Amino acid sequence: MQILILEDNVEHRAAMLKHVPVSLPMFGVSFFETSDSFISALTLVASVEIALILLDNDFEPIVRDGQHC
Repeated sequence: MQILILEDNVEHRAAMLKHVPVSLPMFGVSFFETSDSFISALTLVASVEIALILLDNDFEPIVRDGQHC
């Protein structure tokens, strides 16, 4: 069973990695930085394998090669 987390902030991911595996060691944890990568993962994982979905509520703009993504 997996916990899927959509979170674009590096500090937030690091804080979660300190606590989630300790609190819920029976689940794997996967992080996604963008909604596209999260949606792609959802298509590959059977719904019965998902224990929890956490969604970011304060996306920061992602800039690659001077362009907003």
